[in-house]
Amino acid sequence: MKTKPNTPAKIKNISISNYQELAMGTCLKKCKNKAYWHFGIKSEICELIGKVEGLRAKQIRGDEITKEKIDGIKDEIGDVFWFVALGCALFAKKGDKNAFARVYKLTDASVQKEALIVHSYRLDEEFYIHSLEVCALYISTVKRIAAELGIKPYDCLVRNIKKLYSRKERGVIKGDGDKR
Repeated sequence: MKTKPNTPAKIKNISISNYQELAMGTCLKKCKNKAYWHFGIKSEICELIGKVEGLRAKQIRGDEITKEKIDGIKDEIGDVFWFVALGCALFAKKGDKNAFARVYKLTDASVQKEALIVHSYRLDEEFYIHSLEVCALYISTVKRIAAELGIKPYDCLVRNIKKLYSRKERGVIKGDGDKR
């Protein structure tokens, strides 16, 4: 008997290979569209950059870097990964449940910051034709940020799935705020 993605056994076996399927198991049907992806991923990358900037400001001032601050960054990295998984589900060939894994494995942490800015302002058909490349750009950016902070990207994937399935089980997948 095949296990559903939201069963505890499946969640215990989170991998890069099944992340896209698990992530999409938490996606509301009405959210599986290009506009939601486009604005959502921009929002999440900005939230991540805001938290990283706050952390760096603390470092400059000599303030204590708390576990909560690092955990907040891990959560934002996970949220960016979720939107990348949505992008992979939308833009890969129909039925391709491993686009996220392929894009993730092919990316590294050496992307230029300027490249992300260029892609942030494109909302036309050509953009969507090359959207898996844009997904790769976001993954590379997040991996670079994680590497700079000593965070393991895989840990953020696991954290993200556990958070989202907890919300799903509690009936709070809809709504606002990080603390649901």
